[in-house]
Amino acid sequence: MRIVGHRGAAALAPENTIVAFGAGVEAGADDVEFDVQRTRDGVPIVIHDDTLDRTTPLHGAVAATDWASIRAGAPHVPSLDELCAWAASRSVGLVLELKQRFDARDGGLVPAVLPLLRSHGVLERTVVISFDHASLEQLHGAGPEARTAPLFGRRMRPEGWPAWSAGIHPFHEWITPELCARAHAGGQYVHAWGFEPDRASVARLVSAGVDSLSADDPRRLVRLLASS
Repeated sequence: MRIVGHRGAAALAPENTIVAFGAGVEAGADDVEFDVQRTRDGVPIVIHDDTLDRTTPLHGAVAATDWASIRAGAPHVPSLDELCAWAASRSVGLVLELKQRFDARDGGLVPAVLPLLRSHGVLERTVVISFDHASLEQLHGAGPEARTAPLFGRRMRPEGWPAWSAGIHPFHEWITPELCARAHAGGQYVHAWGFEPDRASVARLVSAGVDSLSADDPRRLVRLLASS
């Protein structure tokens, strides 16, 4: 069972920051998950929301703001290049979510991300996930060696996932022993997301056969799995 620190370790440090990724590793996470999108001038940065308002002192859309302005006003927001440099000297796995707006898909995101993962030597221990399955198909076409896993939200059922994906990330309520068995038969892992870690939920998911779980505080998962 792999433990994934959600946005690094969002309960222990500001989400999607180098400090949060370090906290996730210290808390026992095998992998750290984070979100990537591009600035106005095409720099891939690590931030969840479409706008800067919630997690930085700045305001406005990420896609409408240049990197120099973000770096000056919100220095805690790392670029993907900086995160990869941090990860290069460590063994932690990376779970990179490609953030795509449904009303304005960024076709240049994949071509900007893939070379950075390759240049830092972290591609082989990165799984790229997204609700935008077209982005994963684009990535697979550009780099067939890259590992991908589609995300499935509350309105999407994990049926007919790509055979070339390394795994699937369904909403936790949809996970059943049958779904896990089907994925495992195809050589794919199953990751559960969207749940509050407690003894009952973790026991159900482990019993169903999931391969990884995520939490804002990885320490909770460590404790629950140790006692199960």
